[in-house]
Amino acid sequence: MKTPRELFLERHRDAVMTLEAISPDLLASHAREAIRQNDNGTSVTLAAHIWNEMFGRWKRTWLGVGAAWVIIFAVDATQSEPQQQAVGRMTAVPASDILQGLHEQRRMLAQLLGPIDQPLPAQMPKIEGPRSELKSVIGMA
Repeated sequence: MKTPRELFLERHRDAVMTLEAISPDLLASHAREAIRQNDNGTSVTLAAHIWNEMFGRWKRTWLGVGAAWVIIFAVDATQSEPQQQAVGRMTAVPASDILQGLHEQRRMLAQLLGPIDQPLPAQMPKIEGPRSELKSVIGMA
């Protein structure tokens, strides 16, 4: 019984013969001819190749991304206000009005809760000595 490898090689024996018939000299002459035809600049052909790889195959994808951005910009333009109108609508509140509102809020809070004494800010007790000794003092307590 023949192995799969033998069956495969037997099946493609004609192709092997055809490829062996092509001489390396013939292939080299075709390569030289192709180089002469593209001798006008390899950087142009490289740039064209890069362009085709990046955008040629993904044409529909790039068009979809571009269309999505156009829709995003259109929605943003219709939703947002121009900068001048937004600035015109904002009015500055004088400082005296802000202070008056703050005093009124404090009066209302005092009516609801009674008088509130403002506590003094708590100060940390000053402990003499380095911090390493402080840990031992806290640990003992």
